[in-house]
Order: sequence, then C-alpha cells, then structure tokens
Amino acid sequence: MRIRWCVLILLTALSTTFAAADEIRFIYKGGGDSGDATGFGAFAFPHGLTTVSLSDITGFFFVQTFVFSISEISSTFVYNTPDLIGFSATLTGSALTSTLSLDTVGTVGSNPNLVPVSFHVISLAPFGAYTAVGTGEVVTTGTVTLVPEPGTLVLIGTGLMGLLPFFRKRLRI
Repeated sequence: MRIRWCVLILLTALSTTFAAADEIRFIYKGGGDSGDATGFGAFAFPHGLTTVSLSDITGFFFVQTFVFSISEISSTFVYNTPDLIGFSATLTGSALTSTLSLDTVGTVGSNPNLVPVSFHVISLAPFGAYTAVGTGEVVTTGTVTLVPEPGTLVLIGTGLMGLLPFFRKRLRI
C-alpha cells in the first residue's frame, strides 16, 4: 500500500514537470566601472519545444537593481514581455542546455533622473550578459545563472522520501 502512495506522489511530480507550459527562472549578477547590478527573472513557453524564439514566449519578466559606485544611488528596472526585442534558446526537455540569447529595449527605472537601461544575454558563459544605456555603452557585464523550479523539486523529493522506508526494510534483511 505504501509503495502505491509513493508511486502516486512521484507520478504527480512528473506530471507537474510535463505540464502545458515550461518556465525557466534565472538570476543575473554583474558589475562595471559605474556600479553593480543584480537581478532575477523568468520566461515561459509552450511545453515540448527544443528551440524557443521570440514568437514562442508566453511570458517574460526581469527585475534588475543597479547601484552606482560613486553616489550609491540605486534604481530598479523592470522588463516585461513587450520589452523583449530578441530571444532564442536551445533546450532539452524543460531545462536549458546550451544557448540563451535575449535583448530588451531601454527601460526607465525607479529613479526617473537616470537614463533608460537595456538588458542583454549573449550566452550562459561567464560574463555572457550585460546592461547598456541608450547610446550602446555597456554599463555592467555579468553572468546569468539558471535556477531550478522549486515546486517540482519539492514534489520529487517528497516522493523519494516516501520510498525510503521500503528500501530501509529491504536492506535490513
């Protein structure tokens, strides 16, 4: 009976993984002569795609906080789906494996006295991402790191923990 429940929990976790849409979360950490930038975001697309282009994106957001070195003035920039002007990714299942490229338009941040800033990802390699001002001048360079979706990890972990008593019993005999 216990094994049936464990299998049911694992199947529930796997069905969550293979839902109608996939979402990939990421973080950005960068710096430059002008200051430091950190950010987090996510993009969603229909399930089952191995290559994703701009037209496939069903949702996108990125929130970036920039702190200027000299003045310690900070500004938060928010980018949404309409701000994307370029996007491509290569995937295996729902996990990025090799490529990510995206470009946004310049967005005005929470401090209206500062110029609009755009966000760009060339690759997932170290320093494969950057922010720039309207003139094209690079303000920060940094790295984008993918973050696993926590709900799926919790469900799979719960299912595996449910199987532990079964395996403990077998190992004692």
